[in-house]
Amino acid sequence: MTTQSTIVFPVSVAGANLKATILSEEGTPIDFAYRVAFSDGYQDLFAFDEDSGTLYGVEGENPVAYAESLENDLPILINLDTNKFYYLFQHNIDGEPANIWIKEQFEEDFETSYGVFYQKHYHFELHKDNNRWVISSRSKDPDNFIDEVLAERVKFVLDSLL
Repeated sequence: MTTQSTIVFPVSVAGANLKATILSEEGTPIDFAYRVAFSDGYQDLFAFDEDSGTLYGVEGENPVAYAESLENDLPILINLDTNKFYYLFQHNIDGEPANIWIKEQFEEDFETSYGVFYQKHYHFELHKDNNRWVISSRSKDPDNFIDEVLAERVKFVLDSLL
């Protein structure tokens, strides 16, 4: 099993394909922000507005496009344990590339399961039962559905990496 301490992921900033690197998580467990560096040299501290839930840059000049590029991923990264397995790949969702995050999580019913997150939210999880992947979802979102093509790809990724 592989763990990674530096979190790097692809983003699109005003149409430019860049990499974002999480440098640090700052603040308290309730009021926190992420210091993020981009592959074009831009760097800023990004926080969530308590009232609107939107992401904004705190220190840099012209941070709007950079904040927008992080909106789908930073909510997923909250409390990410980099000592546990996680993996990122891109997959088209509604015709657009989306970052798909697979995160190891411990469940009471199963020894280990792997949550699948994209576009800000948890969508489904997988666990092994008798050497067979079982897919389920605990999402409370009534519009949530399990993308079967994506689920098959996640199974392949997990079988390849674990």
